[in-house]
Amino acid sequence: MTKIKIDPASFKDPDGSVFYVDGQPHRTINKSYKSNYQHLKKSGLYQILVQNGYLIEHKEVKLKKIKLDAEVYKIIKPIKIPFISYPYEWSPSMLKDAALLTLNIQKLALEHDMVLKDATPFNIQWLNGELIFIDTLSFETLEEGSAWSAYRQFCETFLAPLALTVYKDDNFILQLKLYINGIPLDLCKKLLPKRSLLNKGLLLHLHLHSMSHRKTAQKHVDASKNSPLKMNKQKLIALNENLISTIKSLSVDNYQSEWSDYYSSNNYSSNA
Repeated sequence: MTKIKIDPASFKDPDGSVFYVDGQPHRTINKSYKSNYQHLKKSGLYQILVQNGYLIEHKEVKLKKIKLDAEVYKIIKPIKIPFISYPYEWSPSMLKDAALLTLNIQKLALEHDMVLKDATPFNIQWLNGELIFIDTLSFETLEEGSAWSAYRQFCETFLAPLALTVYKDDNFILQLKLYINGIPLDLCKKLLPKRSLLNKGLLLHLHLHSMSHRKTAQKHVDASKNSPLKMNKQKLIALNENLISTIKSLSVDNYQSEWSDYYSSNNYSSNA
């Protein structure tokens, strides 16, 4: 007997939902995402991302004896991730690597006239010891002159906790458990010391970004995701490169946990 289980965590995405058939993950692609999915496949972006190990591989399937909603365009069956972890469980260096993976994916997407509409570490998992992006429906066709809709999300979920880790305390990544949508820009700006202004990337993407977002909110403009700044493709590429440089400038190698000196500082004898 075929057992189907709907994943309740996928209710937010209008373009598709995750469900399990006999324990194996599947995902519907709704007709609302059809043109984006076709561009993802026909442009060659999907193939390049999979070949580079950046995006989870999937195959298109047809399920018999299962009644589908009229809005469903296709069903895909991705590789199953055997163990799920969350960003607030990671070390700073792991979050930094996930940020760089996201930006490298965005770089390739722009080269194929697409962008990431979601840029959160919750879309990244570990497979065979390597980072991998798991949200196939996070890509949308680039509209010339539009802002990057996931810009603020990236800054709040990646850049803010990394900056606060470097400038304030190693444990700020744990705040992603409380702020699952990211550490608010205003809060991050208040917590960062003045010396963080010397980092041009943090000045632009956190401090000035926070001020811009506040002004937008005061004008009652919908700024739930993005900066009001409109950009062409070249400016988006430049923005992405600047974010890469900013993330790389944050040194998290000095992070110490209670286990960092375990082999040199413990209560075991040499024989033990």
